[in-house]
Amino acid sequence: MARLRHLGAAALALLLAACSDPPGEADMRRAIEQLQQEWAQQQRAQRQQTATGPRVAPDLSFEAMLALRITALRRLSCREAPEFSGWVCTFEITASLAGQNNVTRLMQGAFTNGVNGWVARNIQPAPPRQ
Repeated sequence: MARLRHLGAAALALLLAACSDPPGEADMRRAIEQLQQEWAQQQRAQRQQTATGPRVAPDLSFEAMLALRITALRRLSCREAPEFSGWVCTFEITASLAGQNNVTRLMQGAFTNGVNGWVARNIQPAPPRQ
């Protein structure tokens, strides 16, 4: 019985250690894409609430402005966040919007491990390096 408890404690320790790792680049990309999709859905709902008259066809220019296409993401650093259970990561992202040329930006955001994978929030330009 003691051996079973020891194995259970070891398994729990491994599980906790696995949860303490920062997100990988693929995890960060999926989380940012999910955040962007949620934002785009909010924009569609907001536009629908303020629309007057019947809508016959989708507004393709509006939809294009909501379609962010990430072509590359490189994690530069992550540090554990003291104020929540997660990580604050700095990363370089290359993306295009509405068919425009790719743009590369240095960004920062918070990442927490949710029920369905990593969740991104507070994505914003990274502060200048000193």
